Amino acid sequence: MHGRIHNSTPTKRRLHRQARSAEQLGQALALRRDGATYAAIGQTLGVCLERARRITLKAERLTNAPRWYDGLPARAINLLHQRGLNTLSEIDAARAVAQFTRRELMNTPNFGRGSLSALRAWLAKHKLALRPP
Repeated sequence: MHGRIHNSTPTKRRLHRQARSAEQLGQALALRRDGATYAAIGQTLGVCLERARRITLKAERLTNAPRWYDGLPARAINLLHQRGLNTLSEIDAARAVAQFTRRELMNTPNFGRGSLSALRAWLAKHKLALRPP
């Protein structure tokens, strides 16, 4: 199952990576709860010690202290951080993001179509949409 997925779209590849990451997080958390060391977790996951530590810490944080924006892509989260919206409640942040146009968001460095699509879907969950041009 590892390796490049041929004949697929970028979206399918991203979803595959996300599923693999979620699987790793769950496996690392279960191993840690069973008393495994980071070295043992790394060996099981096939990653180095530091990567195993980071995966485990992320899994623990997601379980113990989830944040409303955890499901968004990293570049969308970066946009929220840059604009100071990550400290707001989810609905207030959604209302603030809805005030932007597509062009304004796309002019943000390191923000692309994938992040835009994710933000649009997130806004739709709140029955909101981006401001028209």
